[in-house]
Amino acid sequence: AMLGLAFARDITAIAVWVGVVGFVGELYRPAVAAVVADVIPAEHRVQAYALLHWVINIGFAFAAVVGGLLADVDYSILFFADAATMAIYGVIVLVAVPETRPVEVVVRGKPAPKPSRSWIFDGPFVVLVFLTFALALLPLQSSAPLAAHMTWQGFTPTALGIVMAVNGVLIILLQPWLAAAVSARDGSRVLAASWLLYGVGFAIHGIAPDHWMLGMLIHCVAIAIWTLGEIVESPVRSAMVASLAPADARGRYQGATVMAWGAAYFVGPRLGTWIWEAASP
Repeated sequence: AMLGLAFARDITAIAVWVGVVGFVGELYRPAVAAVVADVIPAEHRVQAYALLHWVINIGFAFAAVVGGLLADVDYSILFFADAATMAIYGVIVLVAVPETRPVEVVVRGKPAPKPSRSWIFDGPFVVLVFLTFALALLPLQSSAPLAAHMTWQGFTPTALGIVMAVNGVLIILLQPWLAAAVSARDGSRVLAASWLLYGVGFAIHGIAPDHWMLGMLIHCVAIAIWTLGEIVESPVRSAMVASLAPADARGRYQGATVMAWGAAYFVGPRLGTWIWEAASP
């Protein structure tokens, strides 16, 4: 799919291939989350999901630097390199990672256990899915709405890049240790605290002035606060989903929360920019 996108030239073909890349790329998320739930004991899952989130962000930071350098040479190299690394990843999993899904033991003379019902009938989990969607609308304001706001204030793209870099730096520095600190605490309380940090952090963006030094400082403080929420929210939520899901439905349950984030991606940036323009910054 990535190679197809590399050779697409007209806008329709590009749109189609972007859709295909997005579809097959997102198949990974619920699968890897289910694998972690399969192989890691419940008491260690928060730290396991935190390490996964941590290493993905390290890769993201590294890729941004390398991607910028490659783009200066030839954009096509980016697509070929991306296609190659993803294919290598797939081969490694195919060859070296055994199936982790628990196997139901069928007792002779007894009927085989029925597969679990859809998560749609799991009331508490459905509430968590809707809350996840509502929460996800907040961090997604760090894309188009925050960029529009800081541009309107007179900040340069470099200034925006510096502010956003605070997010990656804090995740790389703090993720494993903060996750270990909250792993033994009540998951619901941790999620509530993390969502409060998200809300307070993004509200602070709204009071940052357009003065270069003071504005940059307050924007950086804002992003530091909601980044702390992100650091603890993601692994705790994944571990909570794993604990709520029946063993034969871990992929489906994780997929539901991934879907909630996907829906928020669809709504959040557009909703944020509309409110910014129609109401007020």
